[in-house]
Amino acid sequence: MKTVVSGYTYTCNKSGKKLVWSKGVKVIVAKPSPTPSPTPSPTPSPTPTPTPTPSPSPTIETTLLSALANPSSCKVARPADQSEMSLGFPSVSHRLKGPIIRALIMPVDFPDLVADSNPISDYTAMTKGISDWYTKISNGTVKFEWVIYPSYIRMPRNVVDYKIGARTGTGWWDYNRASIETGDPFIDFSKYDLVITGAPPKVQTDQISTSPAFGSPVGGGVKVDGVEIINATMTAEDTLRIQQGKPGWKGIAHEIGHLMGLVDLYDVASSMRPSGKPPTDEEQFAFMGGYGFMAHVHGDAPEMTAWERWVLNFLDDYQIRCVGSSNIDSTHHITPVEFTDKNPRAVVIPISDTQRLVVESRRSVGYDVALKAGFEGALVYVIDVSKPTGYGPMKIISKKGAKNPLLYDSTLHAGESVTFENYKVTSLASDKNGDTIKVEKLGEYTPKPTPTPTPTVAPTPTPTKTPAPTWVDPLEGTPCLVENSSIPNQIFELKCLKYSTLHVGSNNDNLLWFQNNPPPGWVPTPTPTPTPTPTPTPTPTPTPTPTPTPTPTPTPTLTPLPAEIDGCSTVGLRVVSTDSIKECRYIHGLRMQWVKLSVSEPVVTKTVSALDVSNCQLKGRDFGSAFSGFQVDTSKRFVPPVGINRALIVPVDFPDFIGDADLTGMLAYQKKSYLDWVSYFSKGKLSVQLDSMNHWLRAPQQAAYYSRRADDFRGVDGNKKLAAIAQEYLDFITNEVDLSKYQTIYILYPTKQNVIETDLVPRVTQFKTKEGTVIMSVFARSLYTYNENTPQWAMWIHETGHDWGLIGHAPGNGFPLGLMQNNDGASQSLSAWDWFLLGWMPPTQIYCDSLATLKNASVILSPLEREDSQTKMIAIVLDSHRLLIIESHGVGKWWDRRDNHDYNIGTSGFYGLTAYIVETMIESPSMQTDGLGIVLSDDDGNNDVYKRFTKFEKIDGVASNLYRLTSASQVGRGQVISNAYIAVLGDSFTIAGVKFTFIGTGDFDTVRIEKVGS
Repeated sequence: MKTVVSGYTYTCNKSGKKLVWSKGVKVIVAKPSPTPSPTPSPTPSPTPTPTPTPSPSPTIETTLLSALANPSSCKVARPADQSEMSLGFPSVSHRLKGPIIRALIMPVDFPDLVADSNPISDYTAMTKGISDWYTKISNGTVKFEWVIYPSYIRMPRNVVDYKIGARTGTGWWDYNRASIETGDPFIDFSKYDLVITGAPPKVQTDQISTSPAFGSPVGGGVKVDGVEIINATMTAEDTLRIQQGKPGWKGIAHEIGHLMGLVDLYDVASSMRPSGKPPTDEEQFAFMGGYGFMAHVHGDAPEMTAWERWVLNFLDDYQIRCVGSSNIDSTHHITPVEFTDKNPRAVVIPISDTQRLVVESRRSVGYDVALKAGFEGALVYVIDVSKPTGYGPMKIISKKGAKNPLLYDSTLHAGESVTFENYKVTSLASDKNGDTIKVEKLGEYTPKPTPTPTPTVAPTPTPTKTPAPTWVDPLEGTPCLVENSSIPNQIFELKCLKYSTLHVGSNNDNLLWFQNNPPPGWVPTPTPTPTPTPTPTPTPTPTPTPTPTPTPTPTPTLTPLPAEIDGCSTVGLRVVSTDSIKECRYIHGLRMQWVKLSVSEPVVTKTVSALDVSNCQLKGRDFGSAFSGFQVDTSKRFVPPVGINRALIVPVDFPDFIGDADLTGMLAYQKKSYLDWVSYFSKGKLSVQLDSMNHWLRAPQQAAYYSRRADDFRGVDGNKKLAAIAQEYLDFITNEVDLSKYQTIYILYPTKQNVIETDLVPRVTQFKTKEGTVIMSVFARSLYTYNENTPQWAMWIHETGHDWGLIGHAPGNGFPLGLMQNNDGASQSLSAWDWFLLGWMPPTQIYCDSLATLKNASVILSPLEREDSQTKMIAIVLDSHRLLIIESHGVGKWWDRRDNHDYNIGTSGFYGLTAYIVETMIESPSMQTDGLGIVLSDDDGNNDVYKRFTKFEKIDGVASNLYRLTSASQVGRGQVISNAYIAVLGDSFTIAGVKFTFIGTGDFDTVRIEKVGS
């Protein structure tokens, strides 16, 4: 039972044998929304992030989902003569479909075009590019399983004989058949859905000019191995781009689009001119410009259009807002097509039996990152299935004044509009999370006959309809759990219903929240309440001090709605609206709650430190290999943490693992990531001269020769044995570079090198070079790090961190919450202590107090992984050599988002506080490992048997989350499941007489500090 009193909703819940009233939830009263009108763009600022349009008002009315037409009525039937490619529904059944596409690259060469390279190296980057593209574009519904045949198969004729050296060549289909038949003795084609014939990278355009798709009808393919190959293509332009050091996958991704049933969106007729008269951009891309990879593969906005995604089932029906004939005048908010959430992606207006007007949102993110900020906005286009592939089946409707030859400036900004026939589309508002647009039908629009007025009698006024509410519940259209459950809101209530319940004929049975309008006579007035009456004005949760400016810190209440009626059931799920993001997170008691996040850069006022930060700089010891506290001279270290480091990246490949073709790109990524990390965390106190060799150096032996298990390096001579392996590398490296200039050598392995188990980490060791004996550290990744898909730069920084003097591997050795605890983990940040100890963390980012003088306070922390200047550490001095630290973790720039983490943390939804006590006067021994370099089963990072300078502290009570922060490879080997060391909203730590309560979360985490006990 629910009731409303003094603006608060109360729910009667059962507690044991008693019925008790819940804490009140305030009912927000809707404010009327002014009629939107075009607003001048703000004066451009000198900052590099332009804001060309004003942010949309959160009170702009959008038409309720339940008032729109069934999306099936906005689909357009595929014409009977478009049996292989079409923009109509349904998609072609015999074209490529997910969830798994088994793809083969069959490399071939010719008597007059002999390959001199390794096809694995030639085509690995291509397969990764295609896989990444379709995984992202399909929202994970399509994945590729690749096989690259390991050697080039010789074709029986010269390449010139196949007549495929010009776009007007005639031999394409014969070449496709001949290549498959030539490969048949070597390859079982029954294992593959897609066959790509690959040419050597040195091919020239006069030999193979283009790469068409061979999408055959059933019965028209190449029959081999008991199957029919009807989906095939070949390389040409892509291979040439690899040769030029450019991304060599986009052209094949385009052809695969055809093999999924998509049509060409560029002007095919103009592109087929004789080679002496190439078309201009305006001619070749007149239909869609640079929007969509089926139009301009190498354009600035190649992401697939919303309509194409819908045809291929990459978008669900409920992500399409269909404008029916009974409700044409309507308002909609759409999320950019580049995003991957489940929010609406397009507005579709039926025009005729073959035409649909489509509105989608474009932003400079994802694969559209090259799109200039001034070109972001609402893109309007018309699809016409009566027009065949390449002859304008999709065309952009440009706004007045658009002049860009590739139509980039056709998008609508706030206040701008376009008209197609008698339909008008206007942009009301726009921000980085999408566009709010209005659809109108112009001219006389009379859905009902209007009676002829009687001139002698005044007409009786028609009763006015109840005006539509100006407020839209942000949960409307988002997933829910329990059918027919409801949540009261300021209109009336949201109701959890199947999509098909409101859209009869749809087979979509997903449960979503829909606005339920009030019954006749309903008014939001308080109803009588049972005795005892609940307190009308609940006591609010204390606001953290000081109050954040210019806007309050997002601090959710500690009394959420129960998860089963709140719709928050999947940690990490996000709901994006024009003015906020709601993220589903764990809270105290193993419950889940929506937490509000800002859509723009949040601002908060820091809590002033209780003591000068110098009071928390506890004295430590210098152990030579590392130091444990302050008042130690680190400038004399061989690799100091302050000043200048000199390092060299050396790419090394092997006879059986040839180096990647895109070495330039590999080096650029590793160097930029490394230097960006150093710049941010050291705040300019350290600079690194990070040089690199620009070609692969071939090792004289195969990769396995350099592989050793970790137990080979145990004992007092372990470093000496490692140095012997490193010396074998240096023996051929020294022939090409003066090694005496560097303190550290980083070995870069080929991407696919998966043999060498050696964790190569000999540090500050004497090596022989042509310049004489030189002291250096040499680092290269192990097989374990390869299997974890860890960026090589992260491993290099971890090992160099030890050279800087960090003990590392604590707190929580192996836990993925810090680069020095686990370079294979999720967090790429230093722990707060390590950051502080190196002298890099500014005093303004530290809250320092002592047990002796402790003051009750509320401190706002920013996650260590977020790149900002907010408070990062709470430090409480317990005595002369013990410092109690609280730090926050969460998703940010320095949170690794790679797909195959060994941890079920994810890329959103994770947050939490950790606590640990640092002892500055003890030295930790080396971590205990088994033969594979994996932590021993009983050394879980917090085992008291193994002495460490710090360990994570457990929360009060039991864990409130199901995060697994332990490597899957170590579960069952004794390592603990470490969720009890992570505090979420409502949890607390009580340590050494101090209680830390997690009282607020959102953009930042708020911690209440208080002294307890005597």
